[in-house]
Amino acid sequence: ALPDRAHPGAFDRATAYTIAVPNGTAPDNVSEEVLLASETSNGFAVWNESVGDWEYIRAASVVDNLDGTWTLATLLRGCKGTEFAMSGHASGAVVYHLDSLAMDRATDGDRTLPRNYVAVPSSTVFDRTGAVAFTTTGKGRRPWEPELVSAVLDSGTGDWILTWNRRDRLGQAWPESGAETPPMSESTEEYTVIIYDGVGVVVNTYTSAVETYTYTSAD
Repeated sequence: ALPDRAHPGAFDRATAYTIAVPNGTAPDNVSEEVLLASETSNGFAVWNESVGDWEYIRAASVVDNLDGTWTLATLLRGCKGTEFAMSGHASGAVVYHLDSLAMDRATDGDRTLPRNYVAVPSSTVFDRTGAVAFTTTGKGRRPWEPELVSAVLDSGTGDWILTWNRRDRLGQAWPESGAETPPMSESTEEYTVIIYDGVGVVVNTYTSAVETYTYTSAD
């Protein structure tokens, strides 16, 4: 099973992850630089039963063991906003090798509509055997959760200063210089700030159009 990892998007050079592959040709190995420069090369989706969702990983090294298995190494974990699924993996998980076509997003018009999908190799006649029903919720079009969330208490006023960094699906790489926030592809920006008490009960909910919010002592 994939081990728990704490840092998404950082290279895991210690893990060798072996998967069963009934058929297919292993993709070429690539350098770490090439892997970082592409959003889709050597991508794999690993089902995490403990969270009921997929972790998207990528591997610079893919070795065909010639026994129906591949070994993946030099891994990037928790890619494309799937850091929530980086822990709790179990052995025997379903794994899909994803090419660039598999990374296409569903259109807005497909959201909430049930569809039947079937894989049909080019050498066979189409039939519905093995069709899988799926209803897209538009998850692949929603912004990722913010990161580097911080809360600092102003001892003079008693206010809490909350800050965070925005992430963006179409600008996932950090700029080489300048601002630490990637370019924004959405037309508007808004965040929901939810304040809980000590036992997890929602106290208040606020919105902010910028990457900070002041929770005042009066609140």
